[in-house]
Amino acid sequence: MTDFRTSATGKFGCGLGTLVGPLAESQSYGYKRHLCNAYRCGRCRGRKLRHVRAQIAQVATARKLTRFVTLTLDPARIPGGTPSHDYLRDCWRKMRVSLSRRAGRSVEFISVVELHKSGVAHLHVLVGLYLPQAWLSQAWQAVGGGRIVDIRFVDVQRIAGYLAKYLTKDSLKGLPPGTRLFSCSRGIVLWPKKKASGWWLSFRSIDELRDESKEARSERWEDIEQVGIECLVWFEGEFLLNAALDSVLARRTSPAQGETRV
Repeated sequence: MTDFRTSATGKFGCGLGTLVGPLAESQSYGYKRHLCNAYRCGRCRGRKLRHVRAQIAQVATARKLTRFVTLTLDPARIPGGTPSHDYLRDCWRKMRVSLSRRAGRSVEFISVVELHKSGVAHLHVLVGLYLPQAWLSQAWQAVGGGRIVDIRFVDVQRIAGYLAKYLTKDSLKGLPPGTRLFSCSRGIVLWPKKKASGWWLSFRSIDELRDESKEARSERWEDIEQVGIECLVWFEGEFLLNAALDSVLARRTSPAQGETRV
């Protein structure tokens, strides 16, 4: 028995189902192994962060956000019983007001929460204006942060590489579930909404569907577990009825919410 809702995130089991949909360039259907793409999934974390770093670098380069600011917390100033990431978020909200007053306008930014080895959260922020470190330290202390701050110039051609030093698979996994890891100012869109593509999620594994297909081609294999063993992640083929009947949409009509699949 396999519970398809069991995963590192409590959502649909990573790697157990298959995304299925029509291919615009042909009459065929695509079959892609479903991965949860979650930060806390040991299988997906590294790939997810690589995508995030590339996307942030692309947006930051276009917006000329070339000042990299690090804001730390003084543990002694965090109220007892308050998670450091919640306190950090409150300080950053106040700090944005101070930044806007200094600049005379709303300040564009992209921010990333990171957990220090000590267990205290701190913030990395990309902005597009110069800020004297003395002013930055004073303003951050005034809103409840710590006295240790850092600001440095990052060449637009090296933003992605610079982010790679800070956004690692180990720097984010200690944060509690539900923590907002990334945020940005209004007007900046890190992840545009995807248009509906007509694809659906099947509870059938890609291996099962591949065995049923009589026209499978364009197979792609990858070492998604990073253990030296490749598994099937994609193939193209004909429409498979079982992929549609045994789908999330079909499951929604079932009265047994806790049902497991064999």
